[in-house]
This record gives sequence, C-alpha cells and structure tokens, in this order.
Amino acid sequence: MRIAEEIALMEAEFVPGDVLLTAVAEQEQVHAYQAASWFVRHLTALDELPMFAFNRLLRDFRIISPPWSSDVFHAVADQRPDEVDWDEDQDGYIGGWLSPALEDFFAGTGVKFPAARVAALLNPGQDPGAVASTIAETFQPSPQSLEALRAETLSTKERTTLLTIIAAIAEEAKIQILTPSKSAELIAGLTVAMGTPVAKRTIEEHLKKIPDALERRAR
Repeated sequence: MRIAEEIALMEAEFVPGDVLLTAVAEQEQVHAYQAASWFVRHLTALDELPMFAFNRLLRDFRIISPPWSSDVFHAVADQRPDEVDWDEDQDGYIGGWLSPALEDFFAGTGVKFPAARVAALLNPGQDPGAVASTIAETFQPSPQSLEALRAETLSTKERTTLLTIIAAIAEEAKIQILTPSKSAELIAGLTVAMGTPVAKRTIEEHLKKIPDALERRAR
C-alpha cells in the first residue's frame, strides 16, 4: 500500500480514544467512568487491536506497540472526571484505533459499535450519513488496506513469543509473574531507574497475559 493510501485510510477510519469513550457513554446512556470500566473489563480483547497515534494537522501517524489504552481507561474509571481527558502528546499525536477493527471488537462484546455518535463527534454540525458518504467517495480502500496496517503491528504469534521471553527473563531474575501486581510495581521501578518509565498498570496488564501465552506456546 502506498504512503498516501495509508494516510487516507487513517483519515477516513481513525477513531480517537476520547471520541470512542464519549460515544459509547452517550450511546449506552452511562457516565464516562462507567464506559471506561467496561473497556477495562474488555482490555484483553481491545489490546489485540492495532493501536495508532494520529496527528490530523500533520497528516501523520505512528503505530503504538504495545498499546497503552489501559492507563487511560483505568484513570477515567478510577478518577471519575466530569469530562474525558485523553491528552495529545507534546507533538500533537493522539491515540486511537481504526473503525473496522473496532467494529470487530464490539461485535464480540455484544455492545453495538457507536458509529453514528463517533461520526457526529468527529464532525459536529454535519449529518453523520453525509460524512460517511463523503468519506466513501473520497477514499475507497482496497480490501488489503486494513490488513496491511495490521501486519505492521505485533501479531498474536509475535506477542506470544515476546511474552515467553519476558517470562524466561523474569524467572531468571526471580520475579514472580504469578503475582502480577507486586511484580509490576518492581518492574515499574526498574523502568524509572532506566529513564524509560512505564506505568505499573500497563506492566501488570501485560504480565497477566503471560500464563495464556505460555500455554499457547506449549501446544
């Protein structure tokens, strides 16, 4: 896929995290923190989706690997803010997902993907149907477009391999992966000491995936 096609796909299909969370809360008629708690309960499936950081002004995007959505959803669920705060980074990039991947994710949860609310939030004052029609007319992605972007992110096999490697290193370092909360606190401290801090909750979420990864690897 050409670079211009990748950018066009991102512009047409990208859903920022704050928009997604707000859309779900509005559709389901719940508070943002309740919607965030729902995402926390489905983080394992959500983290299987390719996650991106997109800057609409610069028309540029980056792949986020591993995804860090757990930090934001946990923060909203725990702090219960009046408004969803999903900050851009210092360069103006914001995290999110592509709508086709989100549709697959929502299909597996039993909750409807809030496509209409997403369109309305991304294009205030415009008819969602007209917006969708315009996107379809200006960009017709090939069937391989989304798969090409997905291929650039970690596959399940690659993720399983990396988690297995982490498990081996943890065992050698006497870090107990079966107590992820305590171990995550220790590892978080190590990342701070390295000057590359990673949030404890993010580490804990990944450590929780290790037993399943080892089971898959052993098959």
